[in-house]
Amino acid sequence: MKAFTFPNLGIIESNLSEEQIDYLKECIKDKGYPCKDALVGNIHNSYWLRDKNDWFFNNVIGLNIKAYEESFCNLGSLVPVTGVHNYVMSSWWVNYQKKHEFNPSHDHGGVYSFVIWINIPTDFREQHNVSIARGINSGGATVSDFEFTYSNILGQPMSYVYNMDKSVEGKMVFFPSFLRHCVYPFFECDETRVSISGNISLHT
Repeated sequence: MKAFTFPNLGIIESNLSEEQIDYLKECIKDKGYPCKDALVGNIHNSYWLRDKNDWFFNNVIGLNIKAYEESFCNLGSLVPVTGVHNYVMSSWWVNYQKKHEFNPSHDHGGVYSFVIWINIPTDFREQHNVSIARGINSGGATVSDFEFTYSNILGQPMSYVYNMDKSVEGKMVFFPSFLRHCVYPFFECDETRVSISGNISLHT
């Protein structure tokens, strides 16, 4: 007898270097116009970012695109366009999330998307034990966490959860733009969570 796993897509996870994180923090300091109204969710505020001289795209995003193609496939090849087109970072922004705020299940426009956690002021172990979380999923609460959702080969809903604490600061997750995901609210903390999100598209 042999067991087979059907081919499927996935995500790319990496830890950014100190140089890359410092660059992102400089971009945040130099953030652009508010863009909260252009995004889904109940988040305190979001601002557009600018990638000066395409530094982040060339030094980080390009490597993730290559890694995704080598690990899974080139998703851009599935887009029905004529000719060959380069990838471009079509949008990216910084998010500021306060307690009780959340981002419901959604996907993004583009071919690839990414999220980077810059500042996480909470610990999921404590958050899973706040009064509102007690009894959820028999102790498997997702309060304060980030979650991907997808279907298995039977069409049943599945999820992959990133538990939020200081250990994910500087972590980047690179994924297909159509992969649905959500951000759960956190509680009993007055500090602000800071993350960066972005989309990669074909430059047509």
